[in-house]
Amino acid sequence: MPTNHVKAVLSYILAGLLDAVDGHAARFFNQRYFRIFLTLLACYHMPTNHVKAVLSYILAGLLDAVDGHAARFFNQSTRFGAMLDQLTDRCATMCLLATLSYFYPSYMFFFQLSMTIDIACHWLHLHTSLLLGKTSHKSKDANRND
Repeated sequence: MPTNHVKAVLSYILAGLLDAVDGHAARFFNQRYFRIFLTLLACYHMPTNHVKAVLSYILAGLLDAVDGHAARFFNQSTRFGAMLDQLTDRCATMCLLATLSYFYPSYMFFFQLSMTIDIACHWLHLHTSLLLGKTSHKSKDANRND
């Protein structure tokens, strides 16, 4: 059980995040967290109910696409959003690959290799984007090759 101090800190952080959100952003902020909930729901159902898992996973992916495009359209992309997007994507991928490793143990090395490559490539891409001063890992510059 969290202590009162931990609860107070979490409440303060949540209040700060909610204060930073207004207008159109509020809808996408809530959508982002609904996507995280759907991802967790998909991971929960992966070993036992493939239909619920697939539906939750696909819906979470669609919300990911809508959230990202809407944030860029309304010029509301943030570094926090970009990092949360990457983190959620990586966690969902790791859960999927771990579940596949469980069901197909003879391919476990392939799944482990896929996890390693996925994390390494996205980590490098995200941090390179941040070092270049971009607000999103999705930004493109026609004059650069990065």
